[in-house]
Amino acid sequence: LPISDAEAAARDAIALRPRVPDLHVELGQVFSDQGRDEDALAAYTQALDINPQHQWAMRSRVTGLRDLRRWADAEAAARNLIQAHPADPLSHVNLGWVFSGLDRDEDALAAYTQALDIDPRHQWAMLFRVIALRDLRRWAEAEAAAREAIALRPRVPDLHVELGQVDR
Repeated sequence: LPISDAEAAARDAIALRPRVPDLHVELGQVFSDQGRDEDALAAYTQALDINPQHQWAMRSRVTGLRDLRRWADAEAAARNLIQAHPADPLSHVNLGWVFSGLDRDEDALAAYTQALDIDPRHQWAMLFRVIALRDLRRWAEAEAAAREAIALRPRVPDLHVELGQVDR
């Protein structure tokens, strides 16, 4: 669907089912795809007004705040996400992405490691752990982490790419 059709479809769905948070998040995603970040954030907030613990809306809000470079708000939103969903590795990865955007690479690495403590095979956590180690110029650790990740998930191309990016 073209973006305008997608927006119309999301708005029509919300008109029919205004209390379904997923529909508001989907509208936010449409806005985000258009670079309408403030509108996207407003849609995620509407979803959270319906269900404050809605995981997808909480994650999307973190992303929206990152896109707007509202770092303190993004960090707070990511910490709220972890508090609401502590066993979800992607919640920790989201916090890592905020830290990465702030060039707080040690903190990002810690967040990705926490995600891997929950799920040692989590694809995004493995990938971004390697990236954080590269950003920290810890080449041997980055290479070892990439090789470990590939051993666990050999069919994930991005892990192979990251191994190739390790530069001693």
